[in-house]
Amino acid sequence: MEVTTTARLPQLAAQNFKNWLFRVECILDEKQLKETLFVDKIELRGEELNKYTANDAKVKNTMVQCLSDNHLNLTKDCTTGQEMIKNLKDTFQRKSVISKIHYRRKLLTLKLKDDEKLEEYFARFDDIIREVVCDEKLNETEKNCHLLIRLDEKYDKVITAIETLNNDIKLDFVKTRLLDEELTFNMSQANSRNEYDVASSTIGVINLDILQRNAAKKDEAEDLDKEVYKDI
Repeated sequence: MEVTTTARLPQLAAQNFKNWLFRVECILDEKQLKETLFVDKIELRGEELNKYTANDAKVKNTMVQCLSDNHLNLTKDCTTGQEMIKNLKDTFQRKSVISKIHYRRKLLTLKLKDDEKLEEYFARFDDIIREVVCDEKLNETEKNCHLLIRLDEKYDKVITAIETLNNDIKLDFVKTRLLDEELTFNMSQANSRNEYDVASSTIGVINLDILQRNAAKKDEAEDLDKEVYKDI
C-alpha cells in the first residue's frame, strides 16, 4: 500500500514558491494528474466530467498536504486545483516595480566571490536570471554580458576570445568555455605547487648534504688538532 506523509512532500515557504511549484507539478505528473491543471472544466460532460472531478480531488488533496497552516487560507475558498494554483501565483509571483528593481539590482551587483567555484557562481546567476525573466525578456547576449562582466581578471583571456565570436553565442557555450578555463587554471596551480614541493625537497636534501659534509670536515679538523697537540 502506498503511504504518503507530509514529511516527504515539499512545504511552501515565502521564499521558495517557484521551486515548490516545480516539485508539486512533478509529483502530480508522476501521479498522472498534472494535465488536470490545464483542463477547461466547462467543456466537460458525462464520464469525462466525472473523471476530471475525481482527478481534481486528488490534485487538491496533494496540494493541501504541501501547504502549511499559514498558507491554507489562500486556497480554502477554491473549488478546483487550478484556482488554488492561480491564487498562490497571484500571491507569490507579484510582478511589481519593486520586484523588478530588486532582482535587477541583484543581477547588476552579482560578482564571483573569492575562492568561489564557477559552478556555484553559475547557480546564483541562474536563480537571479529566472526571476528577472519572469518580468522581462533577456536575450542571450544580455545574459552573457551579465555573466562575464563581474568575473575575476584571470578569465580575461577567455572573455576576450568570446568577444571575438559572433553575436549568436549561447549562454551554455560561454559557461563551458569558462569551466574549461577554470580547469586549466587549477591544473596549472597544482603543477606549480608540485614543482615547488619538488624544488623545496631538492634544496632540503642539498642543504642537508652540505651540513653533513661541513660537520664531517669539522670533525676531521678537530681530530687533526688533537693529533698535533698530542705530538707537542
